[in-house]
Amino acid sequence: MPDNKATKIDQDIDGEGIFIRDIKADFLAEGNETIDIKLFDDAEHTEQIGNSVSLVIN
Repeated sequence: MPDNKATKIDQDIDGEGIFIRDIKADFLAEGNETIDIKLFDDAEHTEQIGNSVSLVIN
């Protein structure tokens, strides 16, 4: 089941930011899992910034 929790990114004076998400091992052999990352400019998640990025965990 997807974890759609919002993660806040704080920006420094240069406009750069970082966020960290822990990924817990569930110890199930289910093949590759994909994480889709999208950044939004608003709390309602209607104004996406840039393109989505997908990461595959195997």
